[in-house]
Amino acid sequence: MKAERTKKQIAIRFLLVIAGCALLGAGAGLALVKAGTSAMEWMAGFEHLLAGFGPWWYLPGAVLLVLSTGYYLAGKRQLPHTEEEEEFQTADRLLDLSMVFSGIASVYAFVAMSLSYFAPIGSSVLLLIVELAWAVTIQSKTINAIKVLYPEKRGSVWDTRFQKDWYGSCDEAEQQLIGQYCYQTFLVMNSLYPVAMVLLALLALFDMVTPFACFLVGLLWLIQQTVYMVTAHKKEHGKARQR
Repeated sequence: MKAERTKKQIAIRFLLVIAGCALLGAGAGLALVKAGTSAMEWMAGFEHLLAGFGPWWYLPGAVLLVLSTGYYLAGKRQLPHTEEEEEFQTADRLLDLSMVFSGIASVYAFVAMSLSYFAPIGSSVLLLIVELAWAVTIQSKTINAIKVLYPEKRGSVWDTRFQKDWYGSCDEAEQQLIGQYCYQTFLVMNSLYPVAMVLLALLALFDMVTPFACFLVGLLWLIQQTVYMVTAHKKEHGKARQR
């Protein structure tokens, strides 16, 4: 069992982190100053390279959706044989993997749209719609299959209340696990947002990105932090809390 860190150790570690970030920012700024026009040209060339793939950016999303569909079909084939614990667990794992890949693909479709701006707008939007429709359809079918394993589950992915309905149909142990997943996501994003903000601020300082990019990332970070803090305050001090 690890010994609890003292206040002095915590303070020293905090100061070291701050000093390291300051040195990193100063070094990055100095490098950008020295790079000057060449850095801007490199950035423009890199953006042009990324955009040059056009609609091909949608290909990884299609691969994810093919995998999702394959796992769904494999899991569905196991449903008639789930009386045995091993088959039940196999079906549950396969259907869960289907949800993993389709969930990632649905978000990636928007990333692909942002990177394919050299493609005709019509074809890009069409591919976006196709991949989103494919993702939601396979998610709906997978959820229906999961309900065969867990009849108490509620909700439809076509309903805007799906997440609330699904969470409400989970038992206390499952809700605690969901809380752990959300907490891990919160930790990761709270580490990434400051890095992204510092990087974008430096790039904006040298006109390599627009200030709007900093504003957008900062706004998303602010929304996350505000929702977390307000929700925590209501849970801790709200009128509904029992003494």
